Amino acid sequence: MFAPMVWFKLATWILPVVVCGASVGLLYRIVTELIDGVAGAMVPLWMVSLGWFRTVSMMVMSHVPMLLLAC
Repeated sequence: MFAPMVWFKLATWILPVVVCGASVGLLYRIVTELIDGVAGAMVPLWMVSLGWFRTVSMMVMSHVPMLLLAC
């Protein structure tokens, strides 16, 4: 998933942040479908409030791509 970052010589933090944004968007969509719009609106707030999520969102690690693939 991070190979295009090397191919196009992008900064190491760009693609992980894009993947984190996509995973938060998918979680918003899932929670909105399962519960309602208010609960869906809380998902981005909860995700951003997690310190580990903010830390991992800037690293090239497998945690966030696995979260994206699990959604």
